[in-house]
Amino acid sequence: MRAKILVVAIGIAVAVGGLGWWIFGQAASGFSAEEFQAWADSMNANGYEISVDRISGSKDWVVLDDLVVANPVEGWQWTGAEARVAGSLDGEGMTINISGDQTLSYRIAGENQAHNFTAVAFRVTLEPNGDGGVGAVTVDMANVNLERGDDQPIGAARGQIRLDPGDGPNIVPDGSVVTVQFTNLVLPKFRQSAFGDTIKRVFAVVELQLGLDGLDPGAQIIAWQRSGRSLAKVTSAGLTWGLFSFEADGTLKLDSSYRPEGTLQAEVHNFFPALGPITAAGLLDAGAGENFKFLVVEEFGNPNPASLFMGLRIRDGQIELRQDEIGLPVINLGGLPPLLGLPPRE
Repeated sequence: MRAKILVVAIGIAVAVGGLGWWIFGQAASGFSAEEFQAWADSMNANGYEISVDRISGSKDWVVLDDLVVANPVEGWQWTGAEARVAGSLDGEGMTINISGDQTLSYRIAGENQAHNFTAVAFRVTLEPNGDGGVGAVTVDMANVNLERGDDQPIGAARGQIRLDPGDGPNIVPDGSVVTVQFTNLVLPKFRQSAFGDTIKRVFAVVELQLGLDGLDPGAQIIAWQRSGRSLAKVTSAGLTWGLFSFEADGTLKLDSSYRPEGTLQAEVHNFFPALGPITAAGLLDAGAGENFKFLVVEEFGNPNPASLFMGLRIRDGQIELRQDEIGLPVINLGGLPPLLGLPPRE
């Protein structure tokens, strides 16, 4: 569940940014209450459900109160308490500031899921592509909290998600690049883990080799897995968590249980200072830890090298840190559930 809710946190930000791209990118020359209502009426006639309780503002900005965007056929709905829209895609770009509560609900494997999302600041920036349309979309967040059912909320001091689209007609074209970063990410279910519940920094730059042609999350994940193409080329990623940090790159796809699978090449920093908490948490027994130190000294002539190059392998839902070249013991960092709770493919 803890990995799933982190995926959903990122998914909500991507979904809201994507909806901003999709919705407000329709008004290429600007944005007004009349333009929005005309566009919403046309979309409603094509099977969507788009409504707003009140529209107000001026020639420079428009405020949409209690905005609802839904697709009953695909089974998803997003609601926002207030969206304040300014700018133009014919000018320097468009910004959407969303305040108050947001809710994302969707249907996965016949079950309805709902997530509540709040942030002190939540801004979507749409950059023009030079042809009157949207080039890139960036979502900036501050003091974020995500709640799902009875689970303790996860939070982050700051987060940013950016989508640079590839070429093509899809909502998110093949070859699009997603950049994600969070600071002071709090995961309550990791409170008793080796490094505590707060990740100081996590980031990733990922090229989606297969894009999105719709907004149904279950259908898109299944299509990714069945395509046989790599889901994501991770050009760079990193984590700073307690004493432990690394940077990595590689390629990931989805296995038959819809979990990430592949190997990233990682440069791990401060490994030996982190070895104590790792063994204390039971991720590596004490004897293996001493053997680890012996092998590293034998290989490098240094009991505490500044960094080690290791493989971060994800297979059968398990995350392993490995250094097979010099025979270091494998460290199992934990497991992953299927994305969004999808049942395994038979």
